[in-house]
Amino acid sequence: MTDALDIYTTALQSLTADRLDGLMLLVGEDMHFRDPFNDCRGRDHYRAILEDMFDKLGAIKFSVDASAWVAPRDAGGARMALIKWMLAAELQKKPWCVEGCSDIRFGPSGLVLAHYDYWDAASGLYERFPVIGGVLKLMRRRIRVD
Repeated sequence: MTDALDIYTTALQSLTADRLDGLMLLVGEDMHFRDPFNDCRGRDHYRAILEDMFDKLGAIKFSVDASAWVAPRDAGGARMALIKWMLAAELQKKPWCVEGCSDIRFGPSGLVLAHYDYWDAASGLYERFPVIGGVLKLMRRRIRVD
């Protein structure tokens, strides 16, 4: 039997700009989305973030490496799942890949009520930019324990 988590992760892994409508059918109207750059409520805002991602990155490949239902201490009545994922795309005409994990909350109907992404924006993105990237790499070298 396919459950809500399987359906959602399958939709994410096959996501293209043309398939956003299908993904939107799996999220609640007032869903909460958060990542290192965004914190928004509503299906329309979530869609706008994904559309922007496709505009900036073009074709993406999103793969889910692991997923599990978890027993949260308090999820406000929602079922909670965690996924480990990888996103591959092209950024500034160069291959780009970032790993992360997500905390996803499902309502009783199986719709996604919240999707919280966690990934390292410093090494995953900022270090690719000339000025700030150099500063971040220098900071890492100074803080790192050898």
